[in-house]
Amino acid sequence: MLKECDGKDGLVDGIVSNPQACRFDPRTLGPQGSGLLSASQVRALRSVFDGARDSKGRALYAGWFWDPGIAAPGWRIWKIGPLFPAPGNTSLNTTLGGAALPFVFTTPPNSKTAGRPGYPGAVITTAGPVPGLPGLNDAFMPWLLSFDMDVDAPEIYARSGIYSQSAMDFMGTRSTDYRRFRAGGSKLIVYSGQADPVFSSKYHIGWYRDLIDRSGGVRDTQQFARLFVVPGMNHCGGGPATSQFDAFGALVKWVEQGQGPSALIGTAPADTPWPGRTRPICAYPAQPRYTGHGSIEDAANFACVAMRDDDDDHEEHSSGGNGSGHGNDDNDRQ
Repeated sequence: MLKECDGKDGLVDGIVSNPQACRFDPRTLGPQGSGLLSASQVRALRSVFDGARDSKGRALYAGWFWDPGIAAPGWRIWKIGPLFPAPGNTSLNTTLGGAALPFVFTTPPNSKTAGRPGYPGAVITTAGPVPGLPGLNDAFMPWLLSFDMDVDAPEIYARSGIYSQSAMDFMGTRSTDYRRFRAGGSKLIVYSGQADPVFSSKYHIGWYRDLIDRSGGVRDTQQFARLFVVPGMNHCGGGPATSQFDAFGALVKWVEQGQGPSALIGTAPADTPWPGRTRPICAYPAQPRYTGHGSIEDAANFACVAMRDDDDDHEEHSSGGNGSGHGNDDNDRQ
C-alpha cells in the first residue's frame, strides 16, 4: 500500500495523505502477483475493504480506504484478535460485536438468523464461559457466521411489539438535520482514523458531504461543523499516525473565541516510525502538502490545500444506508 499510494500526496514519508488517489489492487499480492496471498485471501481482503453488501451487491455500509495503518495491532485486535491470551475467539468484533449485534441491534433481540449451511437458524443460548476458560465467546460464532445480509441486516431498522423504536432510531447518527444545532451557535468537530477498523472514514466523508449539500456548501458548513481525517490512525488512536492532537482545545477556542480550526496539529507518539513528527490534520476537504522547504518532520513546513470536489469519488465514498458514525443529529451540544 505504501509503495502504491504513499507518493500520491507529493511526498514519500510513510503517510498516505491522499487516499482518494490510491488505487491499490490486492491481486498484486495474489497468485498472479507476488504470491504472498492465496486467491481466497485476496477475495477476503477485497470483500472486507469493499464494505458490507447484500446479495444484489447493494452497499449496506461504506468501504474502507487502503491505508497502511491496517498493519498496526489496533486493526488485528478488532478483526481477528487476540484481544488477550485465552482460548476461543477474543477479537473485539466477537467480544463486543458478538454481543451487541444480536442483543442490541436486532429486533426482537437474538431472533433466529436466516442461517447458512452448517448454521441453520442459529440462536445464542449462552454468552460463553467465564473469561479465561476454554471456548471464550465461541457461543457467538455460529450466530455471527450465519448472519444474512438480506434478511438479518434489515432487523437493525425493525420495530416489533414493545420495541417501538428500532436500534437505528435511537442510536443512528446518519441525520444531516443540524438546523437547530447551527441556529443555537453550537460547534461540532468530528475526527476519524483513516485506518479505523470499526467506523470507516469513507462513511464519515460521505456523511459530511451530505451535510455540505444540505447546509449550503463547504464554507457555510464549516461555520459550525468540521471534519478531520487522520491518516494511519486506528480506532480512536494507535497506528503509524500523528495521532496525538487536541481536538477539545480547538473546540473550546472555536466556541469561546470564534476561531474555527483549519487544521489540528498532530504529533506522532513514541511507538511510531517517526516519534515526535508533527503534521497538520486538515479540515476536510483540504489535505496537507509539503511546501518543499524545511524538515518533513515539522508541521510548519506543510500547508493545507483545498481539494476540488471532483478530485474525490462521491459514489466511492458514499456513507451508505447503515452505520453509526460520530456526530449526533439536532442536539444542542458543543
